[in-house]
Amino acid sequence: MATKEVRMLINISGPRADGEVWPQRGEKVCLPEAEANALIAAGSAASTDGEGEPLSGDAKRAADEHQAATEHDANAEDADAKRAVANEAAAVAAETRAAGDAATEQAAGDTAETAAAAKEADDAATKAEDQLDRDDKAAAAEEYRPAVPAADPTPPRNPPLWRAAGA
Repeated sequence: MATKEVRMLINISGPRADGEVWPQRGEKVCLPEAEANALIAAGSAASTDGEGEPLSGDAKRAADEHQAATEHDANAEDADAKRAVANEAAAVAAETRAAGDAATEQAAGDTAETAAAAKEADDAATKAEDQLDRDDKAAAAEEYRPAVPAADPTPPRNPPLWRAAGA
């Protein structure tokens, strides 16, 4: 495989295809020819064919502008990605809040209905118990009522004491 040496015009983050770290701006690196040509075409690297030649003012300025634009684009993409994640999180939070509110409202309605039904059942049970108590008392009173003797037609044998004393 043919290789080509290039000088990096920008800093590239992350590992290379072979797992190595990219060299810093201005350093040389030996890359497969296709990868080196792609970096040169993108303006990220310069060929070292003219070995030892420093970057000209225009080439250095172009490299600096490219680096700044690349960093700006990366920052803008990061900001857009963060904004998208924040918007998605806000949407999920709103959906969760709405679902929670609906569940709370439903539970409150269910609780009110359940409480009303429980009170109604309790009132009915209390009425039934009161009626049973009244029925039991009436039956007990009927069962244990002493018999009233019939009126005796004969006068008493002994006169009342107040008549005897004053008679």
